[in-house]
Amino acid sequence: MFKIDDKSRGRLVFLLVLIVGWGGFEVKAKEQSFRIVQVSDTQPPLNQPARWERLGRLVETVNSLEPALVIFPGDITNCGSDEGFKRMKASLAGIKAPVHYLPGNHDTIVAANESEVAMSADELREKRLPRYEEYFGPARWSFEHGDLQFVGFDCTDHWPDFTGELKKWLTKAFASSNKPYKFVVTHYTHADVQNTPLGGILTSVGAVGFMHGHNHAVEAYRDKGTGRLVFSSGTGHAGVMYYDVCQDSLSCYWKPLDGEAKALGVFDLAEARAAVSRRDDVFYIKPYIQTLTPTEVTIKYYTRSASGAAVAIRSQGDKDWEKNGFSDDVVSHEMKLDNLVGGERYDYCVEVDTAEFGQVRSQVAWFTTPKADAESVTFAVDGDSRKHENKHYEIASAIAKRSGAGLDLCLHTGDLTSNGRVFAGWAREFFRPAAELLANIPLYPVLGNHELNSEHYFNFFALAGNERWYSFDRGGVHFIFLDSYSPLEPDSLQYKWLKTDLANCDSAWKVLSLHTPFFSSGPHGILEPDGKPAEKEMADLQEHILPLMEEHGVTMVFAGHDHIYERSKKGDTYFIISGGGGAPLYKVSKNLEQNPYSEILLAEHHYAIVEATVGTYDLTVYNAAGDAIDELHLSKAVPANAEQDASH
Repeated sequence: MFKIDDKSRGRLVFLLVLIVGWGGFEVKAKEQSFRIVQVSDTQPPLNQPARWERLGRLVETVNSLEPALVIFPGDITNCGSDEGFKRMKASLAGIKAPVHYLPGNHDTIVAANESEVAMSADELREKRLPRYEEYFGPARWSFEHGDLQFVGFDCTDHWPDFTGELKKWLTKAFASSNKPYKFVVTHYTHADVQNTPLGGILTSVGAVGFMHGHNHAVEAYRDKGTGRLVFSSGTGHAGVMYYDVCQDSLSCYWKPLDGEAKALGVFDLAEARAAVSRRDDVFYIKPYIQTLTPTEVTIKYYTRSASGAAVAIRSQGDKDWEKNGFSDDVVSHEMKLDNLVGGERYDYCVEVDTAEFGQVRSQVAWFTTPKADAESVTFAVDGDSRKHENKHYEIASAIAKRSGAGLDLCLHTGDLTSNGRVFAGWAREFFRPAAELLANIPLYPVLGNHELNSEHYFNFFALAGNERWYSFDRGGVHFIFLDSYSPLEPDSLQYKWLKTDLANCDSAWKVLSLHTPFFSSGPHGILEPDGKPAEKEMADLQEHILPLMEEHGVTMVFAGHDHIYERSKKGDTYFIISGGGGAPLYKVSKNLEQNPYSEILLAEHHYAIVEATVGTYDLTVYNAAGDAIDELHLSKAVPANAEQDASH
């Protein structure tokens, strides 16, 4: 037994703290400093022994670098045969570090024999993918190492459109990690993927790195358009690419199988992350489409500073972009593209010239032109989205998810923002939360009271007519849009226009959109002692506009103003209040004295989807959780000549 005096005890504690602290520092340093090897495109033909012999050299080279992990972005085999998978698995089994594989086009969709030549790419992939995964594991994955997140996916899956399921998986995978530096791994090149709708996801999550194969090139560079670091690993029979990562620094090298390593560059990850973020910030309001017809579309967007810009467009399936027009150095941009073909899907993006970054390209979006003789239309209805941008984002995102399932357009019943005269409020409350929806689907709004008749409303939207009231036909439906806050009396311009418009309409279904409802159980529907609505706009609608609607058989009216969902019916016309797009909800209860026509009344955030054909009209209303809260199915006899036309 021995004793330690206080002074010695203090020295011993200090020494232990120093040792433990140094050990902790050493562990942390190791976590922040590591090596990655990237190898791709080995694809040895079965009948070339020399290529197979070099695989042994490849394994030796990888092991000599002592990496923490290996990433293999595709084209492992030459043509995805069972024998090729089996031999490659055995040949690469000697790699000591964990290997994260992805399939390339040679593994999944390149025909190996005559029987496969007649198969489509999707059929080939469906046949081969189970065998690939049997040997090399999942065709998509996400993992973390140090401060990096790696997200890899099979880009041959329905290339170039991809599936909604893949988009959801990517979004979820990126959201699962809070690591600051996100790297995308796939087989096809950065340009191939960035110029698809997936590019928007990569941009939105701030992906700083992109690792790929496919083009058999050895490249390490910062992409000018996105600011992203791009690494192409050449061919595995020639050499490997590797990276030394130390905290925020990434050094990239090429190591040939025969020869010394060559430095390709040193990259600052923190700087790249900031650059990616700033490039996305070039757009104050991201590109959105307006006034879509079979032959024309208007594309609008706002840049943070005065910049020249051009719109690039291409038909679905085309690789080459066609630039259309060039705007001057302005902040507010509007471009009309014509000579389009009805019923075609187009990709588009905007290229902006900036002083700081050179040319910056927006994420790729798309739209589908309507057919001139379309016999059906699917549209969404949103309304009163002001104030609570998070709730508006939830509703707008739910509508946007339907954009790939045949959604043609979206109506908005007004009150898009809390104060229409505040420019910044439009971006914060409306355009940014709904950016995904607005990029792909044309929006047709009406003025609400909160727009305050602001000039911003008329600058933001390119609408038909005088933009206060207008109409158009689409897929057997006649759409009419009114301004509740312009005069509605019989001698007014708006009334005369509406009377003429209805008299000239022979569409199967007539739909009216405006902000103020005709009838409401909400606070805006309160009656005066004489039984008339307290609000002048509602009183004028009932007195002057309602008789016109009844005379001409208007099918359905969509309004907002009251932050509720209510369905009413008077005569043959249904009156829908869709004011649940994000604004604070009103507490209401059914009041038959105030609204004797009410059938359903709910205080829920919601949106509506209508599917109409020549003979059917189906309304489904969904709450924010995606549950259907109301359904209505209408039908009418189809004239014999219409049936004949629809059959051709």
